[in-house]
Amino acid sequence: MIYFTSEPLNHRIPHSKMYEKAIYVSEHSKEKLMATLRMRQNEYLGDSMGTPDWNSMEIRIGDKEGRFNTHRKRIWTAVQGLQIGTILEEGWEREYTLMGRVADVYLLKLFTPLDEESVKEFLSGLEYDDSGERVADLDLYFKDRKISWKERGKEGGLSKAELGLAARKSMLSKLDKYSLSKMRKLDEELKLAKR
Repeated sequence: MIYFTSEPLNHRIPHSKMYEKAIYVSEHSKEKLMATLRMRQNEYLGDSMGTPDWNSMEIRIGDKEGRFNTHRKRIWTAVQGLQIGTILEEGWEREYTLMGRVADVYLLKLFTPLDEESVKEFLSGLEYDDSGERVADLDLYFKDRKISWKERGKEGGLSKAELGLAARKSMLSKLDKYSLSKMRKLDEELKLAKR
């Protein structure tokens, strides 16, 4: 039997927090079970989180230092640690800058029940390190539109860096111990890889 819950899986979950319905598994091999679950993973994930309304968003990583793999791991760690969805696809793409140059960006496709503002908030937290230095350009696209956080700063009188640091603090406080430890190691990796 496979049970579902809306609770984060990074701690003990009492039986009372499990959904009444479960999946009966008749497969006896791990390979067959995993293949069956993969085919219907998004359906099960949506049902387990209590919402059929999932959003597909694109995260584009830009880094003049070329530390794409470390940023990719940081995003994966945040998505898994916050338990906010799943990354369905990733790969390289070329993008034109405002100066008319071609730049390589790394693209991740996120499938999440969150709205675009919530996703942009945690991404803004990943754009900065603990000292307030911007370490990456993480753009979010939803329905072919780039999501900006500039308006939020104007409302509160905060700079983009101050917003990023506040978002970072909030995001880190919500990670489980394992994900937080992993994020700290990846942040150190970023510092060491700086040219």
